Amino acid sequence: MKWLKKRYIIIIVSISLLAIALVFVFEGVDFYNKRVIWTKFGLKANRENIAKFKHITGRFPASLSELKQYAKENPESEFLKKQFKEYLSDREGNNNEFNVLNGNGGWYYDKSTGEVRVNVTRPVKHYLTLYFGKERSEVPANW
Repeated sequence: MKWLKKRYIIIIVSISLLAIALVFVFEGVDFYNKRVIWTKFGLKANRENIAKFKHITGRFPASLSELKQYAKENPESEFLKKQFKEYLSDREGNNNEFNVLNGNGGWYYDKSTGEVRVNVTRPVKHYLTLYFGKERSEVPANW
C-alpha cells in the first residue's frame, strides 16, 4: 500500500515538473517571436527613414549613424528617431553597421544604393532554435 502512495506522488511530481518546463519553453518561444518581429520592424523603419532622407536631401545617407543624427537634428521631420536593432544574432540587440554582407549580425548598409539588409546570412532556425514561425527557414538577409 505504501508503494502505491509513493507511485502517485512520483507521478504528480513528474507531471508538475513537466508543466513547469512547458511554461518556460512556450514563454521562450514567445520571446523568439518578438525578436523576429522587432528585427523585421527595425528593417522596415530603417528603409523608410532612408527613403525619407533621400527625398529630402536628394542623396542617400553615408551611414545609418548619419541618418540617426539627421533625425535628431530635425525633430520636426517625420523620421523615426530611434535607431532600431537587429535581435536575431544577439539577444540584447545588435546595431553594428557593415558595408559587406558578412553574417556578423547588425545591419548591412550600401551607401551608394541606400540598400539596408539584416546582416544575418543563415536561416532563422540557426539563431533561434525554439522558433517555429513561418520565417524559421528563411534567411533574414533576403527579407
